Amino acid sequence: MISRCNKFVKSLLAQVGSLVISLKAPWACTTMKGNMKEIIYKGKKVKVPFEDANYTLDGDKDIEIQNPLSGQKTTVPGYAAAVYDVITGAQATNRHDLVEKGCDWFSRNFPKQYMVLLD
Repeated sequence: MISRCNKFVKSLLAQVGSLVISLKAPWACTTMKGNMKEIIYKGKKVKVPFEDANYTLDGDKDIEIQNPLSGQKTTVPGYAAAVYDVITGAQATNRHDLVEKGCDWFSRNFPKQYMVLLD
């Protein structure tokens, strides 16, 4: 499984036997602002919820994600796919605080995709 999960979730996923690969991209710029991290995506500043997530794995590509339960598919930017990966990893390890934080961010920033993937 290739994932954009943060270091914490990577270690949790390792406990359930998943392989996680993390890559870095040179175009990404990150800063912390308040309790949200800011990244540069296609020349725009975007606030993302998890400090340690790898938002650069997919670069500026759009990623198609399929809901494993319903089979429905939707497309999100790479950085949103990273948030989704953290959410699913946190669900698998019962980290409800991370699930709630990620779902809140996802529902505000990508409501249609949230309804397909997480609702």
